[in-house]
Amino acid sequence: MDQETVIKEAVVAAVSAAIDLVRALGFIPEATGDLTTNSRVGGQLFDEVRRLSQESVLENTDSGPDAEICRIYVYIFGCKGCARLGKRLKTKIYKIGSTTEHNLETRLEQIGKEQYGAWSSQGSELAIEEGFSDWVALPITTSRLPVNPVLTLLPRTIQIDLPQTITRRAFDARLQRALAHRALHLQKNATPKQHTQYGMGGASRISEAKELYEFAPGSKADGTMLLEVIEKILEESCRI
Repeated sequence: MDQETVIKEAVVAAVSAAIDLVRALGFIPEATGDLTTNSRVGGQLFDEVRRLSQESVLENTDSGPDAEICRIYVYIFGCKGCARLGKRLKTKIYKIGSTTEHNLETRLEQIGKEQYGAWSSQGSELAIEEGFSDWVALPITTSRLPVNPVLTLLPRTIQIDLPQTITRRAFDARLQRALAHRALHLQKNATPKQHTQYGMGGASRISEAKELYEFAPGSKADGTMLLEVIEKILEESCRI
């Protein structure tokens, strides 16, 4: 999960908490009966909270060169921490995700600051591991070109112009489900589990690292598998 998704979830949580507070104070009017001054104030407050939430979400909504097109880039990132994980588990571990940033250096820097996956569970406590602050983008090799015209193979990413039938967030969720058989956090022998600590203002949030997968970027078989997964997601989204 990237920082943009975390922000959206935080906005939703904050709005829900605000609505619960307004309801607890008795400002939200009942479905029947006369409206009181408090209920009118509560209604105005409710509308303001909703307006602010909508503005916050819109500010973080994906946008591309065309307002009706959401252009994203699926990437494969690696770091020394992932290399050590792979060595311990006798496999290759990389982060697979998407971003709206055409310049991958921006996303690499962001993930480095977050130290994605650096926290591991040690019993009931979490400890931070080294090697998760410097990430690199790996080239994606495939045995064929995309058959869907909205897909473009770039040297280090797969560019996707998402159709209106699927949002970026829904795409990410389906990509995670499709790659679940390779997900590190779902493997029983992959212990301890990896986590990420996200800074949210003065607070912090620990989340399980769900974008670490068994994957070989230099393998045409793995690259083609990823391409086929993306094509299938887009094909199924158009059937809905």
